Amino acid sequence: MGKRCMHAGLILMLVVFLAGNSSASEEEIYESRILPQGFDETVTFGEVEAEILQLIQERHLNIPLHSKAYVDFMYAILYNEVPAISDEVSEYFAAYAAVYVTEYQRREVESPGETGDTESIGMDLDGTIQEERLRNQEKFRKLEEGANQNSILRAEGYNVSAAQDYAKDLR
Repeated sequence: MGKRCMHAGLILMLVVFLAGNSSASEEEIYESRILPQGFDETVTFGEVEAEILQLIQERHLNIPLHSKAYVDFMYAILYNEVPAISDEVSEYFAAYAAVYVTEYQRREVESPGETGDTESIGMDLDGTIQEERLRNQEKFRKLEEGANQNSILRAEGYNVSAAQDYAKDLR
């Protein structure tokens, strides 16, 4: 619960900072400088990361790549709390942030207590959004197959006459 409150507090501070930043005023919606027009799943995560770094630079946010503040910024993207960016850019950023945060959380589980630089996050920057979507669909399919197999095994293992005998013994 403490980590969640800490994340919420850091995100709130980041949002307040972004909202007060004159270069991110309501009138100036950030549009893509690097990414193609229209959402394209063949864009690599490296291209999206370059766009995120462009936004950070243009808004003078002083958020170093792979720092704790960068992780907090990824959470802010996921919670749709980064103001004045186009819906298209937001969609690209959310795809990147989802993978980044997942890898960050996986690393925290595998190496609890490690703090500081997050540079060792194992994110494939050459991978595309489409490739990640297909990997996730395959993982989900395997999970579903495993769950279905477990249901079949449980159903096959149920012995009606043994259950009836057990119920008689309880009387």
